[in-house]
Amino acid sequence: MKFKYQLFLMFFFSLIISLGLGGFLIINRTFQNELEVQQQSADLYAKTITNLYYYMASSSSIYQNKQLLIQKFQNLNASTKVYIGDEASLMYLDKSNIFNNLQENEMGKQIIFVSDQKLIQTIAKLKMKNELIYLETLTDITNIFQLRTTNYQAYCLFLIIVSFLSTLIIIIFSNYITKPIVLLQKTNTIFANGDFKKRISTNIKDMKTPEFASLAANFNFMADHLESYIAQLTEYNNRQERFIANFTHELKTPLTSIIGYADLLRSFDVAVEKRNLMANYIYKEGKRLEQLANVLLQLILLKKDDFPLQTVKAQKFFKEVKQTLKPLLDKYQMKLEMQIAESSLNIIDTLLKSLFYNLIDNACKASSPNSLIIIKGLKENGYYTIFITDFGKGIPQNSLEKVTTPFYRVDKSRARQKGGAGLGLTLCEEIAKIHNSHLEISSTLNKGTTIKIKLEVPNEK
Repeated sequence: MKFKYQLFLMFFFSLIISLGLGGFLIINRTFQNELEVQQQSADLYAKTITNLYYYMASSSSIYQNKQLLIQKFQNLNASTKVYIGDEASLMYLDKSNIFNNLQENEMGKQIIFVSDQKLIQTIAKLKMKNELIYLETLTDITNIFQLRTTNYQAYCLFLIIVSFLSTLIIIIFSNYITKPIVLLQKTNTIFANGDFKKRISTNIKDMKTPEFASLAANFNFMADHLESYIAQLTEYNNRQERFIANFTHELKTPLTSIIGYADLLRSFDVAVEKRNLMANYIYKEGKRLEQLANVLLQLILLKKDDFPLQTVKAQKFFKEVKQTLKPLLDKYQMKLEMQIAESSLNIIDTLLKSLFYNLIDNACKASSPNSLIIIKGLKENGYYTIFITDFGKGIPQNSLEKVTTPFYRVDKSRARQKGGAGLGLTLCEEIAKIHNSHLEISSTLNKGTTIKIKLEVPNEK
Protein backbone atom coordinates (compact mmCIF):
# COMPACT_ATOMS: atom_id res chain seq x y z
CA MET A 1 0.00 0.00 0.00
CA LYS A 2 1.32 3.44 -0.93
CA PHE A 3 2.49 5.71 1.84
CA LYS A 4 -0.10 8.42 1.08
CA TYR A 5 -2.91 5.85 1.45
CA GLN A 6 -1.41 4.64 4.72
CA LEU A 7 -1.18 8.26 5.85
CA PHE A 8 -4.80 8.87 4.83
CA LEU A 9 -6.13 5.78 6.65
CA MET A 10 -4.10 6.55 9.77
CA PHE A 11 -5.35 10.15 10.01
CA PHE A 12 -8.93 9.26 8.99
CA PHE A 13 -9.46 6.44 11.46
CA SER A 14 -7.62 8.28 14.24
CA LEU A 15 -9.89 11.30 13.74
CA ILE A 16 -13.16 9.37 13.40
CA ILE A 17 -12.47 6.99 16.29
CA SER A 18 -11.36 9.80 18.62
CA LEU A 19 -14.31 12.03 17.66
CA GLY A 20 -16.80 9.16 17.78
CA LEU A 21 -15.63 7.79 21.09
CA GLY A 22 -15.25 11.25 22.62
CA GLY A 23 -18.67 12.43 21.43
CA PHE A 24 -20.55 9.34 22.57
CA LEU A 25 -18.79 9.39 25.93
CA ILE A 26 -19.75 13.05 26.43
CA ILE A 27 -23.38 12.43 25.44
CA ASN A 28 -23.60 9.39 27.68
CA ARG A 29 -21.94 11.21 30.56
CA THR A 30 -24.40 14.12 30.20
CA PHE A 31 -27.25 11.63 30.19
CA GLN A 32 -25.95 9.92 33.35
CA ASN A 33 -25.57 13.25 35.14
CA GLU A 34 -29.12 14.28 34.21
CA LEU A 35 -30.42 10.87 35.26
CA GLU A 36 -28.68 11.16 38.63
CA VAL A 37 -30.22 14.62 39.14
CA GLN A 38 -33.68 13.25 38.32
CA GLN A 39 -33.18 10.29 40.66
CA GLN A 40 -32.05 12.56 43.48
CA SER A 41 -35.01 14.85 42.80
CA ALA A 42 -37.42 11.89 42.77
CA ASP A 43 -35.88 10.54 45.96
CA LEU A 44 -36.18 13.94 47.67
CA TYR A 45 -39.75 14.33 46.43
CA ALA A 46 -40.70 10.87 47.73
CA LYS A 47 -39.23 11.64 51.13
CA THR A 48 -41.04 14.96 51.21
CA ILE A 49 -44.33 13.28 50.30
CA THR A 50 -43.76 10.65 53.00
CA ASN A 51 -43.09 13.25 55.66
CA LEU A 52 -46.15 15.28 54.59
CA TYR A 53 -48.24 12.16 54.65
CA TYR A 54 -47.18 11.45 58.25
CA TYR A 55 -48.01 15.00 59.21
CA MET A 56 -51.35 15.17 57.43
CA ALA A 57 -52.35 11.73 58.53
CA SER A 58 -52.41 12.97 62.11
CA SER A 59 -55.74 14.59 61.19
CA SER A 60 -58.15 11.71 61.12
CA SER A 61 -60.54 13.45 58.77
CA ILE A 62 -57.90 13.92 56.11
CA TYR A 63 -56.41 10.51 56.76
CA GLN A 64 -59.79 8.91 56.06
CA ASN A 65 -59.99 10.71 52.73
CA LYS A 66 -56.98 9.24 50.90
CA GLN A 67 -58.18 10.55 47.55
CA LEU A 68 -57.98 14.07 48.90
CA LEU A 69 -54.40 13.47 50.02
CA ILE A 70 -53.46 11.99 46.65
CA GLN A 71 -55.03 14.96 44.88
CA LYS A 72 -53.04 17.37 47.05
CA PHE A 73 -49.81 15.48 46.40
CA GLN A 74 -50.45 15.25 42.65
CA ASN A 75 -50.73 19.02 42.52
CA LEU A 76 -47.23 19.42 43.96
CA ASN A 77 -45.44 18.11 40.81
CA ALA A 78 -47.02 17.77 37.39
CA SER A 79 -44.47 15.16 36.18
CA THR A 80 -44.89 12.88 39.20
CA LYS A 81 -47.89 10.68 39.99
CA VAL A 82 -48.63 9.66 43.59
CA TYR A 83 -50.52 6.54 44.70
CA ILE A 84 -51.39 5.80 48.36
CA GLY A 85 -53.09 2.81 49.86
CA ASP A 86 -52.80 -0.91 50.16
CA GLU A 87 -51.20 -3.15 47.56
CA ALA A 88 -54.20 -3.03 45.28
CA SER A 89 -54.16 0.76 45.27
CA LEU A 90 -50.65 1.00 43.75
CA MET A 91 -50.02 1.39 40.02
CA TYR A 92 -47.03 -0.86 39.29
CA LEU A 93 -46.59 -2.79 42.46
CA ASP A 94 -46.68 -6.18 40.77
CA LYS A 95 -43.92 -5.16 38.39
CA SER A 96 -41.66 -3.89 41.14
CA ASN A 97 -38.43 -5.72 42.04
CA ILE A 98 -38.12 -3.86 45.32
CA PHE A 99 -41.52 -4.56 46.86
CA ASN A 100 -40.71 -7.96 48.35
CA ASN A 101 -37.52 -6.68 49.97
CA LEU A 102 -39.08 -3.68 51.72
CA GLN A 103 -39.27 -3.64 55.50
CA GLU A 104 -41.70 -1.54 57.51
CA ASN A 105 -40.99 2.19 57.34
CA GLU A 106 -38.46 1.70 54.50
CA MET A 107 -38.29 3.17 50.99
CA GLY A 108 -37.15 1.57 47.74
CA LYS A 109 -36.35 3.09 44.34
CA GLN A 110 -35.86 1.84 40.75
CA ILE A 111 -36.26 2.78 37.07
CA ILE A 112 -38.99 0.94 35.20
CA PHE A 113 -40.01 0.87 31.53
CA VAL A 114 -43.69 0.94 30.76
CA SER A 115 -44.65 0.94 27.07
CA ASP A 116 -42.87 4.00 25.66
CA GLN A 117 -42.38 5.56 29.06
CA LYS A 118 -39.40 5.53 31.37
CA LEU A 119 -40.27 6.11 35.02
CA ILE A 120 -38.49 6.49 38.35
CA GLN A 121 -40.54 4.49 40.84
CA THR A 122 -40.26 4.98 44.63
CA ILE A 123 -42.24 2.91 47.12
CA ALA A 124 -42.45 3.59 50.85
CA LYS A 125 -43.84 0.88 53.13
CA LEU A 126 -45.45 2.60 56.15
CA LYS A 127 -47.19 1.18 59.19
CA MET A 128 -49.66 3.62 60.67
CA LYS A 129 -52.34 2.81 63.25
CA ASN A 130 -51.73 -0.92 62.81
CA GLU A 131 -52.29 -0.61 59.09
CA LEU A 132 -49.75 -1.09 56.26
CA ILE A 133 -49.85 1.82 53.88
CA TYR A 134 -47.88 1.96 50.60
CA LEU A 135 -46.91 5.29 49.13
CA GLU A 136 -45.83 5.12 45.47
CA THR A 137 -44.44 7.93 43.28
CA LEU A 138 -43.86 7.66 39.53
CA THR A 139 -41.67 10.36 37.93
CA ASP A 140 -41.65 10.47 34.14
CA ILE A 141 -38.06 10.69 32.77
CA THR A 142 -38.89 9.67 29.18
CA ASN A 143 -37.67 13.04 27.90
CA ILE A 144 -34.14 12.35 29.20
CA PHE A 145 -33.89 9.12 27.19
CA GLN A 146 -35.41 10.80 24.16
CA LEU A 147 -32.86 13.62 24.44
CA ARG A 148 -30.03 11.09 24.55
CA THR A 149 -31.37 9.36 21.44
CA THR A 150 -31.73 12.72 19.68
CA ASN A 151 -28.17 13.67 20.64
CA TYR A 152 -26.88 10.31 19.37
CA GLN A 153 -28.62 10.80 16.03
CA ALA A 154 -27.42 14.39 15.70
CA TYR A 155 -23.87 13.36 16.55
CA CYS A 156 -23.96 10.51 14.02
CA LEU A 157 -24.98 13.03 11.36
CA PHE A 158 -22.20 15.30 12.54
CA LEU A 159 -19.71 12.41 12.25
CA ILE A 160 -20.86 11.65 8.70
CA ILE A 161 -20.35 15.28 7.68
CA VAL A 162 -17.00 15.45 9.47
CA SER A 163 -15.95 12.15 7.83
CA PHE A 164 -16.72 13.54 4.39
CA LEU A 165 -14.95 16.84 5.02
CA SER A 166 -11.99 15.20 6.75
CA THR A 167 -11.65 12.77 3.83
CA LEU A 168 -11.21 15.68 1.44
CA ILE A 169 -8.87 17.55 3.78
CA ILE A 170 -6.74 14.49 4.60
CA ILE A 171 -6.47 13.53 0.90
CA ILE A 172 -5.24 17.05 0.09
CA PHE A 173 -2.93 17.03 3.11
CA SER A 174 -1.51 13.55 2.38
CA ASN A 175 -0.88 14.49 -1.26
CA TYR A 176 0.80 17.69 -0.07
CA ILE A 177 2.97 15.84 2.45
CA THR A 178 3.92 12.97 0.14
CA LYS A 179 4.59 15.10 -2.95
CA PRO A 180 8.33 15.46 -2.10
CA ILE A 181 8.53 11.69 -1.51
CA VAL A 182 6.90 11.02 -4.89
CA LEU A 183 9.33 13.47 -6.50
CA LEU A 184 12.25 11.78 -4.74
CA GLN A 185 10.99 8.37 -5.89
CA LYS A 186 10.66 9.51 -9.52
CA THR A 187 14.10 11.10 -9.46
CA ASN A 188 15.56 7.98 -7.88
CA THR A 189 13.99 5.83 -10.62
CA ILE A 190 15.37 8.11 -13.35
CA PHE A 191 18.77 8.06 -11.66
CA ALA A 192 18.68 4.26 -11.34
CA ASN A 193 17.88 3.97 -15.06
CA GLY A 194 21.13 5.71 -15.95
CA ASP A 195 20.40 9.46 -16.05
CA PHE A 196 23.06 10.47 -13.52
CA LYS A 197 22.55 14.20 -14.20
CA LYS A 198 19.07 14.23 -12.61
CA ARG A 199 18.80 16.17 -9.35
CA ILE A 200 16.04 17.31 -6.94
CA SER A 201 15.18 20.87 -5.96
CA THR A 202 16.39 21.69 -2.45
CA ASN A 203 14.15 24.75 -2.14
CA ILE A 204 12.02 24.51 1.02
CA LYS A 205 9.06 25.96 -0.90
CA ASP A 206 9.27 23.12 -3.42
CA MET A 207 10.02 20.43 -0.84
CA LYS A 208 7.36 21.69 1.65
CA THR A 209 9.46 21.21 4.81
CA PRO A 210 13.10 21.73 5.88
CA GLU A 211 13.37 17.98 6.56
CA PHE A 212 12.47 17.07 2.97
CA ALA A 213 14.73 19.86 1.66
CA SER A 214 17.57 18.37 3.72
CA LEU A 215 16.73 14.90 2.40
CA ALA A 216 16.82 16.26 -1.17
CA ALA A 217 20.17 17.92 -0.49
CA ASN A 218 21.55 14.64 0.87
CA PHE A 219 20.24 12.80 -2.19
CA ASN A 220 21.88 15.35 -4.50
CA PHE A 221 25.10 15.07 -2.51
CA MET A 222 25.00 11.29 -2.84
CA ALA A 223 24.16 11.57 -6.56
CA ASP A 224 27.09 13.92 -7.14
CA HIS A 225 29.50 11.53 -5.45
CA LEU A 226 27.99 8.53 -7.21
CA GLU A 227 28.18 10.27 -10.59
CA SER A 228 31.78 11.21 -9.89
CA TYR A 229 32.55 7.66 -8.77
CA ILE A 230 30.90 6.19 -11.86
CA ALA A 231 32.86 8.62 -14.04
CA GLN A 232 36.04 7.54 -12.27
CA LEU A 233 35.16 3.87 -12.78
CA THR A 234 34.41 4.55 -16.44
CA GLU A 235 37.70 6.39 -16.87
CA TYR A 236 39.51 3.65 -14.96
CA ASN A 237 37.93 1.02 -17.19
CA ASN A 238 38.92 3.01 -20.28
CA ARG A 239 42.45 3.33 -18.95
CA GLN A 240 42.56 -0.40 -18.29
CA GLU A 241 41.40 -1.11 -21.84
CA ARG A 242 43.95 1.31 -23.24
CA PHE A 243 46.61 -0.22 -21.00
CA ILE A 244 45.83 -3.74 -22.21
CA ALA A 245 45.74 -2.60 -25.84
CA ASN A 246 49.02 -0.72 -25.48
CA PHE A 247 50.62 -3.53 -23.51
CA THR A 248 49.60 -6.04 -26.17
CA HIS A 249 51.03 -3.76 -28.84
CA GLU A 250 54.28 -3.31 -26.88
CA LEU A 251 54.63 -7.07 -26.56
CA LYS A 252 53.66 -7.81 -30.14
CA THR A 253 56.19 -5.46 -31.79
CA PRO A 254 59.41 -6.89 -30.27
CA LEU A 255 58.05 -10.44 -30.32
CA THR A 256 57.35 -10.13 -34.05
CA SER A 257 60.96 -9.03 -34.64
CA ILE A 258 62.37 -11.76 -32.39
CA ILE A 259 60.27 -14.50 -33.99
CA GLY A 260 61.02 -13.23 -37.51
CA TYR A 261 64.79 -13.02 -37.08
CA ALA A 262 64.88 -16.30 -35.13
CA ASP A 263 62.99 -18.03 -37.96
CA LEU A 264 65.47 -16.69 -40.52
CA LEU A 265 68.38 -17.93 -38.43
CA ARG A 266 66.72 -21.31 -38.04
CA SER A 267 65.64 -21.72 -41.69
CA PHE A 268 68.59 -20.38 -43.69
CA ASP A 269 72.35 -20.54 -43.64
CA VAL A 270 73.07 -16.87 -43.13
CA ALA A 271 76.43 -15.21 -43.51
CA VAL A 272 78.28 -14.42 -40.30
CA GLU A 273 77.82 -10.64 -40.64
CA LYS A 274 74.07 -10.90 -41.22
CA ARG A 275 73.73 -13.50 -38.50
CA ASN A 276 75.39 -11.19 -35.99
CA LEU A 277 73.12 -8.33 -37.13
CA MET A 278 70.00 -10.51 -36.65
CA ALA A 279 71.24 -11.75 -33.28
CA ASN A 280 71.79 -8.11 -32.27
CA TYR A 281 68.17 -7.25 -33.20
CA ILE A 282 66.93 -10.24 -31.21
CA TYR A 283 69.07 -9.17 -28.23
CA LYS A 284 67.88 -5.54 -28.30
CA GLU A 285 64.21 -6.52 -28.60
CA GLY A 286 64.65 -9.07 -25.82
CA LYS A 287 66.21 -6.40 -23.58
CA ARG A 288 63.27 -4.14 -24.37
CA LEU A 289 60.89 -6.87 -23.27
CA GLU A 290 62.96 -7.39 -20.13
CA GLN A 291 62.85 -3.65 -19.38
CA LEU A 292 59.09 -3.62 -19.97
CA ALA A 293 58.61 -6.57 -17.59
CA ASN A 294 60.78 -4.95 -14.91
CA VAL A 295 58.89 -1.64 -15.05
CA LEU A 296 55.51 -3.38 -14.95
CA LEU A 297 56.67 -5.43 -11.97
CA GLN A 298 57.75 -2.25 -10.18
CA LEU A 299 54.36 -0.63 -10.85
CA ILE A 300 52.56 -3.65 -9.43
CA LEU A 301 54.77 -3.68 -6.32
CA LEU A 302 54.34 0.08 -5.81
CA LYS A 303 50.55 -0.30 -5.72
CA LYS A 304 50.58 -3.17 -3.23
CA ASP A 305 53.42 -2.55 -0.78
CA ASP A 306 53.31 -0.28 2.25
CA PHE A 307 56.68 1.50 2.27
CA PRO A 308 57.97 3.10 5.51
CA LEU A 309 59.39 6.60 5.08
CA GLN A 310 62.94 7.34 6.28
CA THR A 311 64.43 10.63 7.41
CA VAL A 312 67.57 11.64 5.46
CA LYS A 313 69.58 14.81 4.82
CA ALA A 314 68.94 16.40 1.44
CA GLN A 315 72.55 17.21 0.44
CA LYS A 316 73.81 13.74 1.31
CA PHE A 317 70.95 12.10 -0.58
CA PHE A 318 71.46 14.17 -3.77
CA LYS A 319 75.18 13.54 -3.66
CA GLU A 320 74.37 9.82 -3.89
CA VAL A 321 71.85 10.55 -6.68
CA LYS A 322 74.56 12.37 -8.68
CA GLN A 323 76.88 9.38 -8.38
CA THR A 324 74.08 7.08 -9.55
CA LEU A 325 73.38 9.33 -12.55
CA LYS A 326 77.04 9.62 -13.71
CA PRO A 327 76.99 6.63 -16.12
CA LEU A 328 73.71 7.89 -17.62
CA LEU A 329 75.06 11.43 -18.05
CA ASP A 330 78.29 10.11 -19.62
CA LYS A 331 76.27 7.95 -22.03
CA TYR A 332 74.28 10.93 -23.35
CA GLN A 333 77.13 13.44 -22.87
CA MET A 334 75.01 15.66 -20.62
CA LYS A 335 75.93 18.16 -17.89
CA LEU A 336 74.21 18.14 -14.49
CA GLU A 337 74.05 21.10 -12.12
CA MET A 338 72.71 20.75 -8.56
CA GLN A 339 71.53 23.55 -6.29
CA ILE A 340 70.49 21.79 -3.10
CA ALA A 341 69.49 23.58 0.11
CA GLU A 342 70.05 21.57 3.27
CA SER A 343 67.00 20.03 4.96
CA SER A 344 65.68 16.79 6.38
CA LEU A 345 63.45 14.73 4.10
CA ASN A 346 60.91 11.95 4.68
CA ILE A 347 61.53 9.57 1.76
CA ILE A 348 62.06 6.00 0.61
CA ASP A 349 65.66 6.17 -0.50
CA THR A 350 65.76 3.55 -3.29
CA LEU A 351 62.39 4.54 -4.80
CA LEU A 352 63.20 8.24 -4.93
CA LYS A 353 66.56 7.49 -6.57
CA SER A 354 64.66 5.46 -9.19
CA LEU A 355 62.35 8.45 -9.74
CA PHE A 356 65.27 10.84 -10.38
CA TYR A 357 66.99 8.29 -12.61
CA ASN A 358 63.89 8.01 -14.82
CA LEU A 359 63.32 11.78 -14.93
CA ILE A 360 66.97 12.48 -15.84
CA ASP A 361 66.86 9.66 -18.40
CA ASN A 362 63.84 11.32 -20.06
CA ALA A 363 65.59 14.72 -19.92
CA CYS A 364 68.69 13.26 -21.58
CA LYS A 365 66.62 11.67 -24.37
CA ALA A 366 64.79 14.96 -25.02
CA SER A 367 67.97 17.08 -25.07
CA SER A 368 70.90 17.53 -27.39
CA PRO A 369 74.37 16.32 -26.34
CA ASN A 370 76.29 18.67 -24.01
CA SER A 371 73.04 20.24 -22.82
CA LEU A 372 72.52 21.23 -19.22
CA ILE A 373 70.13 19.64 -16.70
CA ILE A 374 69.50 21.43 -13.39
CA ILE A 375 68.26 19.85 -10.15
CA LYS A 376 67.27 22.49 -7.60
CA GLY A 377 66.00 21.88 -4.08
CA LEU A 378 64.70 24.48 -1.65
CA LYS A 379 62.71 24.55 1.55
CA GLU A 380 59.48 26.60 1.48
CA ASN A 381 56.16 26.64 3.37
CA GLY A 382 56.84 23.44 5.28
CA TYR A 383 57.78 21.47 2.14
CA TYR A 384 60.99 20.67 0.33
CA THR A 385 60.39 21.51 -3.34
CA ILE A 386 62.57 19.93 -6.03
CA PHE A 387 62.78 21.24 -9.61
CA ILE A 388 64.24 19.14 -12.47
CA THR A 389 64.80 21.39 -15.49
CA ASP A 390 66.07 20.52 -18.97
CA PHE A 391 66.45 22.66 -22.10
CA GLY A 392 65.37 20.10 -24.65
CA LYS A 393 62.52 19.71 -27.12
CA GLY A 394 59.74 20.24 -24.59
CA ILE A 395 56.25 18.74 -24.44
CA PRO A 396 53.16 20.06 -26.31
CA GLN A 397 50.50 21.55 -24.02
CA ASN A 398 47.87 19.02 -25.13
CA SER A 399 50.14 16.18 -24.01
CA LEU A 400 51.05 17.44 -20.52
CA GLU A 401 48.08 15.72 -18.83
CA LYS A 402 48.72 12.45 -20.68
CA VAL A 403 52.45 11.93 -20.19
CA THR A 404 51.96 9.96 -16.95
CA THR A 405 49.50 7.59 -18.67
CA PRO A 406 50.99 4.11 -19.22
CA PHE A 407 52.52 3.61 -22.71
CA TYR A 408 51.89 7.21 -23.76
CA ARG A 409 54.69 8.74 -25.85
CA VAL A 410 54.92 12.29 -27.10
CA ASP A 411 57.26 11.28 -29.93
CA LYS A 412 56.63 7.60 -30.63
CA SER A 413 59.35 7.09 -33.23
CA ARG A 414 62.07 8.77 -31.14
CA ALA A 415 60.99 6.89 -28.01
CA ARG A 416 61.13 3.52 -29.78
CA GLN A 417 64.54 4.25 -31.24
CA LYS A 418 65.86 5.01 -27.74
CA GLY A 419 64.19 1.99 -26.16
CA GLY A 420 61.37 3.75 -24.32
CA ALA A 421 58.11 1.94 -23.53
CA GLY A 422 56.14 4.93 -22.24
CA LEU A 423 56.17 3.78 -18.61
CA GLY A 424 58.91 5.94 -17.10
CA LEU A 425 56.74 8.88 -16.04
CA THR A 426 53.97 6.48 -14.95
CA LEU A 427 56.47 4.86 -12.60
CA CYS A 428 57.64 8.29 -11.36
CA GLU A 429 54.05 9.38 -10.65
CA GLU A 430 53.42 6.24 -8.55
CA ILE A 431 56.63 6.84 -6.57
CA ALA A 432 55.57 10.48 -6.00
CA LYS A 433 52.16 9.28 -4.69
CA ILE A 434 53.91 7.05 -2.17
CA HIS A 435 55.66 10.22 -0.94
CA ASN A 436 52.25 12.01 -0.67
CA SER A 437 53.10 14.12 -3.70
CA HIS A 438 52.69 14.20 -7.48
CA LEU A 439 54.51 15.41 -10.58
CA GLU A 440 53.82 19.01 -11.58
CA ILE A 441 54.97 19.33 -15.20
CA SER A 442 55.38 22.59 -17.14
CA SER A 443 56.93 22.76 -20.57
CA THR A 444 57.50 24.95 -23.61
CA LEU A 445 58.25 23.50 -27.04
CA ASN A 446 61.89 23.77 -28.10
CA LYS A 447 62.76 25.50 -24.81
CA GLY A 448 62.59 22.73 -22.25
CA THR A 449 60.63 21.13 -19.42
CA THR A 450 60.48 21.60 -15.65
CA ILE A 451 59.11 18.95 -13.30
CA LYS A 452 58.33 19.94 -9.71
CA ILE A 453 57.92 17.59 -6.73
CA LYS A 454 57.00 18.60 -3.17
CA LEU A 455 58.26 16.38 -0.34
CA GLU A 456 57.24 16.46 3.31
CA VAL A 457 59.72 17.91 5.78
CA PRO A 458 59.77 16.28 9.24
CA ASN A 459 59.57 18.43 12.34
CA GLU A 460 63.09 19.53 13.18
CA LYS A 461 63.99 20.25 16.79
